[in-house]
Amino acid sequence: MTRVAIAAGGTGGHIVPAVAVARELLDQGVEVTWLGSGGPLEQRLLKGLPCTHHVTPVVSPRGSIVGMARSARVLWRAVWKTVGVLRSQRPHAPLEVPGKP
Repeated sequence: MTRVAIAAGGTGGHIVPAVAVARELLDQGVEVTWLGSGGPLEQRLLKGLPCTHHVTPVVSPRGSIVGMARSARVLWRAVWKTVGVLRSQRPHAPLEVPGKP
């Protein structure tokens, strides 16, 4: 069976097209792994979608040194978690669905 990983999260401009792609792939019998930020819109749109969902929290960088250090730490964890998911799921193709310009 073909396996695909889709990475999308944050705004509807990224999530909505990615969900449409995921639905089409699932209808074709493709196994879908979703990598996202776990926000409320993402949770609502993925509800009932038969795919594996992995949440990787993200933080926007803030102006202070402490805020930037925190963002760097969260980013580092997110990268390692994503690498771990991709190693365990072994998708045939990773997809990043771009949002609206």
